[in-house]
Amino acid sequence: MKKSKKIALIIVFIVVICAVGLFVIMKERQSFVHDSDTAVTGNVDNVNISDWKPSELYTDADIEAAIQVIKDYFSEEFSDCTLTDIGYVGDTFSDEFVEWAEQYGSDEAIILTSTFNVGPSGGDGSLEPDKYIQ
Repeated sequence: MKKSKKIALIIVFIVVICAVGLFVIMKERQSFVHDSDTAVTGNVDNVNISDWKPSELYTDADIEAAIQVIKDYFSEEFSDCTLTDIGYVGDTFSDEFVEWAEQYGSDEAIILTSTFNVGPSGGDGSLEPDKYIQ
Protein backbone atom coordinates (compact mmCIF):
# COMPACT_ATOMS: atom_id res chain seq x y z
CA MET A 1 0.00 0.00 0.00
CA LYS A 2 1.32 3.39 -0.91
CA LYS A 3 2.33 5.76 1.87
CA SER A 4 -0.19 8.44 0.79
CA LYS A 5 -3.01 5.85 0.83
CA LYS A 6 -2.02 4.76 4.36
CA ILE A 7 -2.03 8.38 5.56
CA ALA A 8 -5.44 8.96 3.96
CA LEU A 9 -6.85 5.84 5.68
CA ILE A 10 -5.41 6.94 9.01
CA ILE A 11 -6.96 10.39 8.59
CA VAL A 12 -10.34 8.88 7.69
CA PHE A 13 -10.09 6.54 10.68
CA ILE A 14 -9.29 9.47 13.01
CA VAL A 15 -12.19 11.53 11.59
CA VAL A 16 -14.60 8.61 12.07
CA ILE A 17 -13.40 8.05 15.67
CA CYS A 18 -13.77 11.77 16.41
CA ALA A 19 -17.25 11.84 14.87
CA VAL A 20 -18.35 8.83 16.92
CA GLY A 21 -16.85 10.37 20.06
CA LEU A 22 -18.60 13.68 19.39
CA PHE A 23 -21.88 11.86 18.78
CA VAL A 24 -21.57 10.00 22.10
CA ILE A 25 -20.70 13.18 23.99
CA MET A 26 -23.64 15.07 22.46
CA LYS A 27 -25.99 12.18 23.19
CA GLU A 28 -24.86 12.11 26.85
CA ARG A 29 -25.27 15.88 27.13
CA GLN A 30 -28.73 15.70 25.56
CA SER A 31 -29.69 12.96 28.00
CA PHE A 32 -28.39 15.02 30.93
CA VAL A 33 -30.31 18.13 29.84
CA HIS A 34 -33.46 16.05 29.36
CA ASP A 35 -33.07 14.49 32.81
CA SER A 36 -32.61 17.86 34.51
CA ASP A 37 -35.66 19.28 32.69
CA THR A 38 -37.80 16.51 34.13
CA ALA A 39 -36.14 16.35 37.53
CA VAL A 40 -38.21 14.86 40.29
CA THR A 41 -38.89 17.37 43.05
CA GLY A 42 -40.00 16.94 46.62
CA ASN A 43 -43.73 16.42 46.95
CA VAL A 44 -45.50 18.84 49.33
CA ASP A 45 -48.98 18.62 47.82
CA ASN A 46 -50.72 16.77 50.66
CA VAL A 47 -48.69 17.73 53.72
CA ASN A 48 -50.61 17.69 56.99
CA ILE A 49 -49.97 20.85 58.99
CA SER A 50 -50.40 20.03 62.66
CA ASP A 51 -52.42 22.35 64.87
CA TRP A 52 -50.38 24.34 67.38
CA LYS A 53 -51.15 26.06 70.65
CA PRO A 54 -51.23 29.85 70.44
CA SER A 55 -47.71 31.22 70.78
CA GLU A 56 -46.61 34.13 72.92
CA LEU A 57 -43.47 34.44 70.79
CA TYR A 58 -44.79 34.21 67.24
CA THR A 59 -47.96 35.17 65.45
CA ASP A 60 -49.83 32.56 63.44
CA ALA A 61 -48.63 34.42 60.34
CA ASP A 62 -44.99 34.02 61.48
CA ILE A 63 -45.47 30.28 61.97
CA GLU A 64 -47.29 29.90 58.64
CA ALA A 65 -44.50 31.82 56.89
CA ALA A 66 -41.88 29.50 58.43
CA ILE A 67 -43.91 26.47 57.31
CA GLN A 68 -44.02 27.85 53.77
CA VAL A 69 -40.23 28.32 53.78
CA ILE A 70 -39.83 24.66 54.78
CA LYS A 71 -42.28 23.51 52.10
CA ASP A 72 -40.46 25.53 49.43
CA TYR A 73 -37.06 24.23 50.53
CA PHE A 74 -38.31 20.63 50.70
CA SER A 75 -39.81 20.89 47.23
CA GLU A 76 -36.52 22.10 45.76
CA GLU A 77 -34.02 19.99 47.72
CA PHE A 78 -35.69 16.67 48.61
CA SER A 79 -36.20 15.01 45.24
CA ASP A 80 -38.23 11.80 45.24
CA CYS A 81 -39.43 12.44 48.82
CA THR A 82 -42.90 13.29 50.15
CA LEU A 83 -43.38 15.67 53.06
CA THR A 84 -46.20 14.19 55.15
CA ASP A 85 -46.42 16.31 58.33
CA ILE A 86 -45.06 19.61 59.58
CA GLY A 87 -45.75 21.54 62.75
CA TYR A 88 -44.57 24.10 65.29
CA VAL A 89 -43.01 22.57 68.43
CA GLY A 90 -44.42 25.21 70.76
CA ASP A 91 -43.07 27.91 73.02
CA THR A 92 -41.81 25.42 75.61
CA PHE A 93 -38.66 25.03 73.50
CA SER A 94 -37.87 28.76 73.48
CA ASP A 95 -34.43 28.13 75.06
CA GLU A 96 -33.55 26.05 72.03
CA PHE A 97 -34.77 28.84 69.72
CA VAL A 98 -32.09 31.09 71.22
CA GLU A 99 -29.40 28.40 70.88
CA TRP A 100 -30.25 27.77 67.23
CA ALA A 101 -30.32 31.49 66.45
CA GLU A 102 -26.90 31.99 68.08
CA GLN A 103 -25.45 28.95 66.31
CA TYR A 104 -26.48 30.31 62.91
CA GLY A 105 -25.80 34.00 63.65
CA SER A 106 -29.44 35.00 63.45
CA ASP A 107 -31.60 37.29 65.56
CA GLU A 108 -34.23 34.61 66.11
CA ALA A 109 -35.15 31.05 65.18
CA ILE A 110 -38.24 28.91 65.13
CA ILE A 111 -38.28 25.13 65.41
CA LEU A 112 -40.61 23.07 63.28
CA THR A 113 -40.94 19.30 63.19
CA SER A 114 -41.51 17.32 60.05
CA THR A 115 -41.94 13.78 58.80
CA PHE A 116 -41.47 12.55 55.27
CA ASN A 117 -41.26 9.48 53.11
CA VAL A 118 -38.17 8.76 51.04
CA GLY A 119 -38.80 7.36 47.57
CA PRO A 120 -37.13 4.33 45.99
CA SER A 121 -34.17 6.36 44.69
CA GLY A 122 -33.18 7.55 48.17
CA GLY A 123 -33.85 11.19 47.35
CA ASP A 124 -30.56 12.53 46.02
CA GLY A 125 -28.94 9.23 46.95
CA SER A 126 -27.96 10.31 50.45
CA LEU A 127 -31.07 8.88 52.15
CA GLU A 128 -32.07 5.29 52.69
CA PRO A 129 -34.67 4.36 50.05
CA ASP A 130 -38.27 3.65 51.01
CA LYS A 131 -37.99 4.95 54.57
CA TYR A 132 -40.29 7.05 56.75
CA ILE A 133 -38.26 9.79 58.46
CA GLN A 134 -39.48 11.45 61.68
